Amino acid sequence: MSAGSRRSAASKIRARIAGFLEKVLFKEGDLIKEGSPLYRIERGLFEAQVRQAEGALERSQAAKALSALQLKVSTKAAPLPGCFG
Repeated sequence: MSAGSRRSAASKIRARIAGFLEKVLFKEGDLIKEGSPLYRIERGLFEAQVRQAEGALERSQAAKALSALQLKVSTKAAPLPGCFG
């Protein structure tokens, strides 16, 4: 490569997630470094999905705790030695 020349590459860009494009973070002709963000996709839906999953996790943890307690008390030990009946 000679002095003053620059290497460029064209590539196809596809989002890994579906969503609404909120902002383009470059202008045509800008030099872009590898790893630089190019677009911002609206985050509201993803934030809501995270909150929903956190709520589901909390409900599952509560159900697990209740089930563990029910398992613990499912067998009752005799409080005193002796003959029952």
